Amino acid sequence: MTISTPSAAKASLRTRFAAAAEQAWALAENSQAVVERLKFILPLTKTVAGFLSLKDEPDLSALYGLKDYRFVFPKVEGDELHFYRPKTSDAFAKGPWGLLEPIPEQSDTVEASAVDVFLVPGLAFDRKLFRLGRGRGFYDRTLAQTKALKIGLASSAQVLNEDLPNEQHDCPMDVLVTEKFVIRRLRAS
Repeated sequence: MTISTPSAAKASLRTRFAAAAEQAWALAENSQAVVERLKFILPLTKTVAGFLSLKDEPDLSALYGLKDYRFVFPKVEGDELHFYRPKTSDAFAKGPWGLLEPIPEQSDTVEASAVDVFLVPGLAFDRKLFRLGRGRGFYDRTLAQTKALKIGLASSAQVLNEDLPNEQHDCPMDVLVTEKFVIRRLRAS
């Protein structure tokens, strides 16, 4: 009998959801719907950590033009995410994981503790708002150290009705936004 570990189960789910995510975000209207929902959820005048999307993530570029927010973006440095506010829209370069990341020399450094809201991509989410990422743990390590609002972003096709396997270090979102619905997790008082 083979016992499946959470890590092995996650690897299998990553393969399963990678194609579904790419297909969902190929439709521009799905990204537009997520951006419209975010406009109603994001608290005004806050520092928001966004991301420049891969082909299997929502395109949030329409959101980044809004002047009511201070948008910052992650850069992988070692085993951590560091956040920067680029001084110009072209102050990005492709990083080691194929992501467009801020160029530190053309950006202002922003401590993760100064971020009010994190927009977090994922390959899949469950209804308890646990997230299946890409398996490197960058977001989980960062999110575990903050009380900031955590908003997961997914298409409805990336949301499971059953629980995702999770481990002690996995950090649930506070809100999940899809093109069709929003789920909020009740926070303990």
